[in-house]
Amino acid sequence: MSTKPLSELIAERAYEVYQKRVRNGVPGDQHSDWAQAEREVTEELKKKGAAAPKAPESKPAPAPAPKAEVKPEPPKPAAPKAEEKAAPAAPKVEPKPAAASPVKTVVAKKAVKK
Repeated sequence: MSTKPLSELIAERAYEVYQKRVRNGVPGDQHSDWAQAEREVTEELKKKGAAAPKAPESKPAPAPAPKAEVKPEPPKPAAPKAEEKAAPAAPKVEPKPAAASPVKTVVAKKAVKK
């Protein structure tokens, strides 16, 4: 009697099936090899009268109880008070283009000696 887990026994047998299939040039795939190995291992265990080793069971964790979710209410917009009025917007002032200033040409006069 083997103490190996069932999945390990099947995996070993599937590898043997694969090797034999490849040596003989028979087409197939890993899924069919595994299925054949699974049948052969379970048949062998039945013949020996041994109970098939159980795969380790993993029980799902119990779902946590739903918590009551309390959502805070969104703040309400404050109503404007009668005495509080919005300040008027400042008037928009556009800059004036600089005026072209006339350039005065000063001509110096030379004093002519006579």
